[in-house]
Amino acid sequence: MYSEAFLLRVLLSFIVGGLYIGGTIRLSEKVGSKLGGLLIGMPSIVLVGLVFIAWTQNAAALHEATSIMPATIGASSIFLMAFILLYRFGIAAAYIGALAVWFGLNLPLAFYKVTHLGIAILIATVLLTISTTYFHKQKDRTLKEFSLSRRAFILRIVFSGLLVALAVFIARLMGPIWGGLFTSFPAAFSATVLILARTHGLGFTAAVSRTMVSGNLVNIVFVCGVNLLVGSLGSAGALAVAYLICVAFAVFSYRYIIPRI
Repeated sequence: MYSEAFLLRVLLSFIVGGLYIGGTIRLSEKVGSKLGGLLIGMPSIVLVGLVFIAWTQNAAALHEATSIMPATIGASSIFLMAFILLYRFGIAAAYIGALAVWFGLNLPLAFYKVTHLGIAILIATVLLTISTTYFHKQKDRTLKEFSLSRRAFILRIVFSGLLVALAVFIARLMGPIWGGLFTSFPAAFSATVLILARTHGLGFTAAVSRTMVSGNLVNIVFVCGVNLLVGSLGSAGALAVAYLICVAFAVFSYRYIIPRI
């Protein structure tokens, strides 16, 4: 039997993840790929996952989980690149192939228990450099006004929430390292590319993906902050301060980094 805390975690991840991803996808359709992509990349699923690791386990588990996460989050940018490159073979093949790339990059880290933050940051730097170079050619795009039925919007939320809840469910069944890996599973990115590619085509999806790569950097700042602060501030303090830091970094990124990518 699963504990009430665990079941609550899955339920909240479904609700929060579904509403957040569904809402930010809709926002990207209204305001364009630049702001929408950054918001999709903000710590949402990662935040929910780490909050529940701290709640159901302890500060030591939170520190161990975040030690691997810069690398696993960085791999999500390669997931996006692989999806765009493989889209010519169809949306299903593109998604399966992108997932295979993500798991291929991350499983060795979990199997060999790579828990050195410096190594994880180095891997993330390499992966982000590769993906940023690839997406550099993509330009910000906006869409013409279009209508979206309430039923379609609710289906988006449910689909996004199910992906997030599945990632959280798997993360809880394993130790902190595997928990960190699956907490950084690209659930938000999965829902985004699958929905946008089907609705608006590859061009707009690639433009949003370009900005989501920058959002990934914000997530890395967040987990590094948690890892470095949890020893002195405790779980709650580290999560709160690290999130404030990443919000400030997101504002800086939106104004100064994204326009130059």
